[in-house]
Amino acid sequence: MPISFWRTDLMREALASWHMGRVIHAYRTHPYHARQLPQDVVAGWMGITQTQLSRIEKGTPLKDLDKLTQWAYTLRIPEELLWFKLPHARQTGGDPSSRADANDQPATSGLAPEVTDSLPDTVLVPLQINGQHLTLPVATDVLLQANSSSASGSVTRLDHAMSRQSGVDLATVAELRDRVQELDELYDHVPSTSLMAETGQALGQVAFLADRAPTGRTLRELQAVEMASATLMGQLVWDASQRQDHRTARAYFDQAIHAAQEIGDRSAEGHALLRKSYVALYGERDPTAGLALTEQAAETTRKTSHVLTGLALLHAAEAHAMLGDSRACESALGRADTEFGKIDPADAAGHLFSPNQFDRLAGSCYLFLGEHRRAQQRLEEAARALRQQNKSGAIVLGNLSLSHLRQGQLDLASAALHEAIDVVEATRGGGGLNIVFDAGRELRRWRTEPVVHDVYDRLLSLMSTA
Repeated sequence: MPISFWRTDLMREALASWHMGRVIHAYRTHPYHARQLPQDVVAGWMGITQTQLSRIEKGTPLKDLDKLTQWAYTLRIPEELLWFKLPHARQTGGDPSSRADANDQPATSGLAPEVTDSLPDTVLVPLQINGQHLTLPVATDVLLQANSSSASGSVTRLDHAMSRQSGVDLATVAELRDRVQELDELYDHVPSTSLMAETGQALGQVAFLADRAPTGRTLRELQAVEMASATLMGQLVWDASQRQDHRTARAYFDQAIHAAQEIGDRSAEGHALLRKSYVALYGERDPTAGLALTEQAAETTRKTSHVLTGLALLHAAEAHAMLGDSRACESALGRADTEFGKIDPADAAGHLFSPNQFDRLAGSCYLFLGEHRRAQQRLEEAARALRQQNKSGAIVLGNLSLSHLRQGQLDLASAALHEAIDVVEATRGGGGLNIVFDAGRELRRWRTEPVVHDVYDRLLSLMSTA
């Protein structure tokens, strides 16, 4: 947002009150937006319900520093206007308002009025969360500023292209591609709601630029950015909805698949197919449909990426385990292990591979097959390989807790579950959230034990912000 957004009387009063609820209300109702942002839309960004946001806007000031920090990042409030200190500087790029010029205008406001006046008012991305249409702040003037100026305040190629002052060239597309890559790298470590607005802006920029991109390599590179940003948006929507909004996630993955097919990128097509299979396997609980998609992904990437082919086979193994077919599961695990043994540094999907993936998925397979001791051994190996808190780590720890529970090992299960909850509190990953609640349900037969009371207290706290 431009710095002037934060300097209206209403916004100044809200910030001066040290009340995040009033700040959110002032943000939603700001005349900068084409129309007021609905509570349910902004609540989706925050990772809470519309009812919870209503209480926050009208209730007593929030004191939880973690939530204050998360929501400050989500709304991109300039740090100097906050009444609390952020734990660290934002790593995903400075707020555009910090790059205002001396006339209190954002960096892109130096454009001639006749240029900006000729632009359409909005270039909105058709986003949905749980079936609700989002009018994210991707109006044209936002797109002109969004994450495109460098730290020095200089106007970039993307700024000029978005203002129609220049054409679309490879360097312009590279700026946009790098930004999407930065967001993708953050996905596994931060709440999805904190990335949705910027990813939506990137998709909006792709749509805006596509009409003016020349044919040939530049257009192909722009379609590659569309593939990456649509795939990421599908992940974000599904994760932020706690793996409930299957239709919207699939629509984004289909968009990515179509863009990949247009330029013949088999690796990107396979990646989007694989992500689509997760919706069938873990959202809709349809292992037959999920198996078909994982096999399609493996076949698509067979000649282009050992990483993606191996990952597809791992999830095919899990689909077989869900169906109770242990022989087919073991066969798929063996084939995945073979693929991983062929990985070379030039693999286009090398960044998607981590050493603990095989143990993580094998452990999940054995859980589905009822082989709880084997599951425990695999999951303990995966947990030892974890180097930092991330969404997949919460799934490992949640499944490890389940493997202990199903062997009657209450203390070990509780310890693993506490670790899983730690990660979920930091990342808000939908997969980890679902698994810790599954483990909580299996704790019921020990509900009189003090160790279980401690777990339930934390689960209740998670539920209040889920």
